[in-house]
Amino acid sequence: MSFYRFVHVSCCLSCLTSKEERIMKHTLSMVLVLLLIVPGVGFASEDPVEELKIISTTPEGNLNSLDDAQAISVTFNYPVVALSGIDKELREGPLSITPEVSGTYRWMGTSTLSFIPDEPLTYATRYVVRVNAPITSVNGEIMREDVTFSFVTPRPQVERVYPNQNQNQVTLQQPLFLRFSQPINIQKAASFFTLTSETGTEIPIDVLSPAKKDVEQQNVYWLSEITDRDIEILPQQSLTPETTYTLRIKAGLPGRAGNLGMARTYELKFTTYNYFRAEGITPARWDCGDAYYPEFGIRMTFSNPVKRNELLQHLRFEPEVSFEEGYSYASSDFNLSPGFEPNTQYTLTLDATLTDQYGNSLGQEKTFTFTTTDYAPYLTMPSGRMIAEAYLGTRFPIKIMNVYNAPFKMRAYRTPEHILQAVKAMGEYDFEVVDPDVDRMYRPDILNNKVATMPFDLSEVLHEGEATGIIGLSMEYTTCSQEVDYYDALIFLTNLSVTAKFSAMNNLLWVTQLEDSAPVEGAEIELYDEHQQFLWGGVTDAEGFLETPGWKELGLKATDSWDQPWVFALVRAGDDQVVIHSRDGTGIWPYRFGINYRQNSEHLTTDGYLFTERGIYRPGEDVHIVGIIRDKVAGEFVVPEALDVEVQVTDPQGKELFNETMRLSDYGTLHFPLTLPENAKIGTYWIECTFPLPEYLDLPKDERDWVDNSITGEFRVEMYRPVEFEVKIDLPKTEYIKGDTLTGEIRATYLFGGAVRNVPVEWNLSRTPYYFSSQDPQFKGYTFTASDRQGGGHVTQESEQLDDNGEYRVEHTLTDSEPGSFSYSLEATVTDVNKRRVSNRQSLIVHGGEYYIGIKPESFFADTDDDFAIHTIALTPDETLLPDQVYQVQVKRIWWESVRRVGNGGRLYWETEQQEEVVHEFQVQSQEKPVELSFPIEKVGYYKIEASGTDARGNEIRTDDYFYATGSGYAAWMRTDD
Repeated sequence: MSFYRFVHVSCCLSCLTSKEERIMKHTLSMVLVLLLIVPGVGFASEDPVEELKIISTTPEGNLNSLDDAQAISVTFNYPVVALSGIDKELREGPLSITPEVSGTYRWMGTSTLSFIPDEPLTYATRYVVRVNAPITSVNGEIMREDVTFSFVTPRPQVERVYPNQNQNQVTLQQPLFLRFSQPINIQKAASFFTLTSETGTEIPIDVLSPAKKDVEQQNVYWLSEITDRDIEILPQQSLTPETTYTLRIKAGLPGRAGNLGMARTYELKFTTYNYFRAEGITPARWDCGDAYYPEFGIRMTFSNPVKRNELLQHLRFEPEVSFEEGYSYASSDFNLSPGFEPNTQYTLTLDATLTDQYGNSLGQEKTFTFTTTDYAPYLTMPSGRMIAEAYLGTRFPIKIMNVYNAPFKMRAYRTPEHILQAVKAMGEYDFEVVDPDVDRMYRPDILNNKVATMPFDLSEVLHEGEATGIIGLSMEYTTCSQEVDYYDALIFLTNLSVTAKFSAMNNLLWVTQLEDSAPVEGAEIELYDEHQQFLWGGVTDAEGFLETPGWKELGLKATDSWDQPWVFALVRAGDDQVVIHSRDGTGIWPYRFGINYRQNSEHLTTDGYLFTERGIYRPGEDVHIVGIIRDKVAGEFVVPEALDVEVQVTDPQGKELFNETMRLSDYGTLHFPLTLPENAKIGTYWIECTFPLPEYLDLPKDERDWVDNSITGEFRVEMYRPVEFEVKIDLPKTEYIKGDTLTGEIRATYLFGGAVRNVPVEWNLSRTPYYFSSQDPQFKGYTFTASDRQGGGHVTQESEQLDDNGEYRVEHTLTDSEPGSFSYSLEATVTDVNKRRVSNRQSLIVHGGEYYIGIKPESFFADTDDDFAIHTIALTPDETLLPDQVYQVQVKRIWWESVRRVGNGGRLYWETEQQEEVVHEFQVQSQEKPVELSFPIEKVGYYKIEASGTDARGNEIRTDDYFYATGSGYAAWMRTDD
């Protein structure tokens, strides 16, 4: 649109004759017309005014859920309302919606208008939304033309079906169940369903609401509650076996609401069960060819599922075999392995009365014959890196059957270079015996079809007089599937045991004798790197210990972002030698003790914290960013020396606002201001401080990019208003005893001092279990609570009104049936006349009774040869001993009885049941000092101490603790399948 300025034109018409006057008037008129037609000719033009536009509308298109239409929103490219007006709710606005919808308008910020319908929109309906012009922004930009957009609420769709898509083994009287995405009018929908066979024959059907008895018979889990979205299709004639059927639902199927039907045709295909027959038998191990190896058994296949116990009742073998009783399950395939004899012909007969799970009988007797072979070749031996006790001799166990020629290689490693190369290769799963001392065929003298454990002699590679050594052994054999199985072992034939802890700062090694755990004094220990280069040497002290420098002190570099560098410790005592290294796994990991840890924690030792002084800002404000950086040395945080760090700040869209390299202060800190632009993006801003990689990290480039050598912080930028009032909760005390009445005042006041009067207040009370512990050193080691605590969560809530003074009095009786102490949280939320909500909370402790029962076993471990003692006290919440309280103490032995059960497919699983018995029981009267309870322990295992009593208010008081009893005997623990 063009805007124009008009120029004042004047002349003295009175000086002209009438003819001249007419000519002048005509001339002036023509000039004005030309000036109006031709912009800029003789006039100064202004800059064009920018247009107010809609940059986003939601929802649009086909919606997946009515939840997507909970709000209809339009977003403008400029603010349309002032910040002070965004809290207002309006019943009128610039949107016209067809079909008509009633609702409320609300500005979600200054540029986004949302319309919230009073009721959920109608399914399967196209809604057209028109944004009516003109609309003017805060700064005067104008939207001059209407904008229209539309969306379609969800149409009917099939969500679930039974039988499943392409399901086999469907019964001949199978009702079909469907669940749609929205309520369906069954009468209107019936004509949209057809059921046809694979030959095109149409099957008559009834379309009806699901019958409860049909649902229960089919055990359809998602139909546990029948809704108006569910339909049952009932074929009116029996289906034909071994036939594929298609249930077709035509497009346009209407829902109960709306005028749009299902968008596209849906087809459900399923196949009925087969005519019942025994398909045949094959070897159970398909990969071993056609041979029937007796230990693997046979695989029997049926056309339909058969129950295992039903099969075994109608199955005969000649010669006879026996099956273990196990879990019965239905299947079309069975692996039968009753323990066949080798080289034996078996005849298997199925009688004609065998039925499948649908009740169909076989109809005629069926016979199969097969002949077993020898047992399959079998060889196994310990593999990997291992210890073999030299004082027990040089024999190495190999279990073998029907293997008469097994190639093997063996080598003794004597030099540090060769020993360390072999150990490293085994650690990297790349070990093989190269340049063997022995390379030949192992031909054991064994009986056919008998498992034998053969004492393989390692001394063949030892020199005369050698009783120890480091030996590599590789053996292979051909399996029944003609594959070659390999076993590789690196055997430390030794009398030494070495325990080691490796770290960046230092290493600790402990050398003892395997036979009696006696320390080895004077053992020589040499440290080597991964290239077999010598690093350091020393000898053990009288207790077998030696402390050495760690990998950082040795000048090694980490070349792996996860593991520490290779450090090999070669330990010698006379001719005996073993190797242990820094990447050995022991199975004793911190996570087993509930400790969070990072395996590469010694790679990066710099850490810190980034924050801002407020956490939330408006566009254009100054953000003051602070960082505190520390380095960790020997487990302690220290101020880093002269460290340059890179600091980066990015906005919510990832755009970089700040990036500088900074030198930390002498206190290990950084601080700088950041001025936000006036048009700063709304959202979360990220601060990242990146530390330089230390010199001892020599990582490949692809790993260097993934190293976590930075810390992050954040702050938010929002268009917010400061709170105008505050909420306080005043409680007379913060500790109560169960049965007390909680009283308190909720008070709301404006920041300028006035009361927030007569507005809604909501308060709620929640709790979590509280575990009391004494701070008095004389009660150290006592347990005062039960381990199986329950009862956390919501307690109560109310919605009320503040009075004329802006106050509300809370009262609640703190009592319930759940024993124990709790930490309560009282939270109050006040909503002012502008719909602004401000909350606050207060915490309090509710003790479970007037006293606690304290239990303290004299030790974590009891000895069955000695009496064991427990000390017990009654202690008030303020930690005062309370005499004359009577309570009971029981000592229980707990164990687990476990059995192996046969599950699906013949797999075994553990079934465990906890058992317990009371072995000692005491009635205690508390004193002004601990009461000692002494008793004998007869059996090893796990013991639990349970104490229980009541206070004068009737509150139940419980405490428990546990200990283990050691000695001679057997203790059964819980068995699991992991």
